[in-house]
Amino acid sequence: MAPGLSIRLRYRQAYPPPHPFQHVLAETAGRAYYEDVLRKNLFPSAAVLILAVLLAVESAIAGSNPYGSLEERKARYLATIPDEASGAYGSVGLFASGRDIRLAQVQPDLDKIDAREDCAEFSAAAFLRLLFLDAETPRLSPDIRQAITETLLHFKYWIDEPGRDGMCTWSENHQIMFHSCEYLAGTLFPDKIFPNSGMSGKEHKEKARDLLDQC
Repeated sequence: MAPGLSIRLRYRQAYPPPHPFQHVLAETAGRAYYEDVLRKNLFPSAAVLILAVLLAVESAIAGSNPYGSLEERKARYLATIPDEASGAYGSVGLFASGRDIRLAQVQPDLDKIDAREDCAEFSAAAFLRLLFLDAETPRLSPDIRQAITETLLHFKYWIDEPGRDGMCTWSENHQIMFHSCEYLAGTLFPDKIFPNSGMSGKEHKEKARDLLDQC
């Protein structure tokens, strides 16, 4: 089997795309892998020559952008999100694709944030994104906008704020999420008072900026 085809086959066998759309990502990653192999000259010269020819032929057949533009790939991905998708991230996808969201679809993740469960800040980040999108193109219903706003205003954004929680804060990925959420919430609500901390949004933003600089 030709080296390029063998590498691609092994890549597909090792990392089969879980979703049909993700063939786009798998193909791109696989191509990048064996192009990197070519650059590093890990094969004997004859095999490298064959691989180079295969890549040239493939590029000539497929064109410079065989999977469409970035916007086209985004549109194909968003089209795969079902109307009944729920949670913070599902809601962002629905909103981005121009579809309506019901309160019942966001309520489970709002409850998770209110209960301060582990990884609540990840859901908070998605809801912040949703509110920023809605600020650009207002489409959220008033009840959903109000529910998300109340949850974000009452959230515990760091360990120095009062109240018990079950959230992990010690690893770097959680820390950057907490601080970025606090920064974005402060940006979104600069003049509002956050009841849990008693601080204004502007104060939260300034505090978060200092914490982000330490990350």
